[in-house]
Amino acid sequence: MKNIWITIVLGFVYLLMNGCAGWAPYYQIDPIEAQVVDAETGEPIEGANVIAHWQLVVGGLDGPSNSGQLEVKETVTDKDGRFSFDGFTRPNLVPLVELRDEDPAVIIFKPGYKHLRISNEYPRAGTLSPGIHRTWQWNGKQIGLRRIGPIDEFIGDQYAEVAYIGLETDLHLLIYSPSCPRIMAALVAMNEERKRLKAISRRARVDLPELSELPAWCRE
Repeated sequence: MKNIWITIVLGFVYLLMNGCAGWAPYYQIDPIEAQVVDAETGEPIEGANVIAHWQLVVGGLDGPSNSGQLEVKETVTDKDGRFSFDGFTRPNLVPLVELRDEDPAVIIFKPGYKHLRISNEYPRAGTLSPGIHRTWQWNGKQIGLRRIGPIDEFIGDQYAEVAYIGLETDLHLLIYSPSCPRIMAALVAMNEERKRLKAISRRARVDLPELSELPAWCRE
């Protein structure tokens, strides 16, 4: 009987370890550096807002669910279009909660350009992640942003184009979390662009967060 229980326990541990291949008691994150350029001209883009967030998840039979952030950072590109984030080490003491492909997810925003959201690509849709030591796969590379088209052209009552489509969705987990104040510089820049586009056309659909609609604790 004792051997049966030992077998059951070992089997459970085996399943747990294989189901949570990315879990670690701490994570060691490499520094990040990259350059943002105009995708057509190759010219550096200065003043682009860059957000990096390390999304923790917990696995499940129906797929992973989000479980807060290991870290959130923001910066802007310099005159050469370059940005960087320092490396760091953080403890991860919550059982089963782990990093996967969003280690980090990087969001780049510049008025007049389509935003980008870039994360790592691992086998099995991000379930086979590399454990403790994490490196962004775009580190040291050049990242091109494409210009958006006009947003004040309409076909009947339909919008010809939605400006910055999907950006507010990409920011949702950060805006409605304790991490919101940590990306305030980017949110202010987005709010200014939203106001500018609404001044061109009130009917324009602009998928950018509005500061007045953010949680009060985020704006304080």
